[in-house]
Amino acid sequence: MDYFLKNSFFKAFLITLLYYFFYNGLYYLAIFFFLKTKRTELIFLIYPFIYLVTLLFVLILEKKIKKHTYKSKKRVNFKVIFFIIISAILYRIFEDPILRINQIFNIETIPTYDKVTSVAKEQISFFVYFVLLAPFTEELLFRKILLGNIFNKYNPYVSILYTSLLFSLIHINILDFRTTYINSIYTFIFGVVLSSIFLKSRQILYTFFFHSILNLTVFLFILNRHKYWSLIKKLNFNYQYWLIVIFSSIILFILLNKIFKIFASKD
Repeated sequence: MDYFLKNSFFKAFLITLLYYFFYNGLYYLAIFFFLKTKRTELIFLIYPFIYLVTLLFVLILEKKIKKHTYKSKKRVNFKVIFFIIISAILYRIFEDPILRINQIFNIETIPTYDKVTSVAKEQISFFVYFVLLAPFTEELLFRKILLGNIFNKYNPYVSILYTSLLFSLIHINILDFRTTYINSIYTFIFGVVLSSIFLKSRQILYTFFFHSILNLTVFLFILNRHKYWSLIKKLNFNYQYWLIVIFSSIILFILLNKIFKIFASKD
């Protein structure tokens, strides 16, 4: 048993599993509490509450993990942050075909949505959880703790692939296999991008910005999903849709290459 606990791969898997069940356990306990007490008007507070507690759990975990020393790029480059913001927006376009794979292959029809009518407090709650708390918590765990400390001495390619796999696992919905494989694919690719940025920069600030801005674009898509799906229905994955995706992907890879060169020049 001591061998497994000292093994970085097993330790990282165990930490990920602990995180997954801690978060989901809190979620179902909160749902049970709100339904049991019939305080359904406060149900919009569930996600921010869960992620605040989960963030505290991850911060405690960080203190317990044996840290390795690594060279850190101390100064924040605002030019890089600007490139990362643009890259995150372009990344949402790049990943769209993965998210819409069921519609592209006619496994599912293109849905029709009415205008979102959720109240402001629900939108603010979702924004705090989805755009701020979730990205910071996940970057702290998967990039700083797992990639930066536990896998510090391993081959970078192995470290990136394994931690990205673990990152994709926490986004699995065991109650909905229909969307799980899609979530696994795009979160794995996203994990590879974030891990690469972290290993080049040794700053979770950059990966947090990338993660947060991407989630912000998704948040805006959700608020305007009736417009988004109307546009998808109009384009119907024709040549114009693919031109937008290809052009955005080319610009994205040029920007990422530019970011990596800036990091390399500071070594």
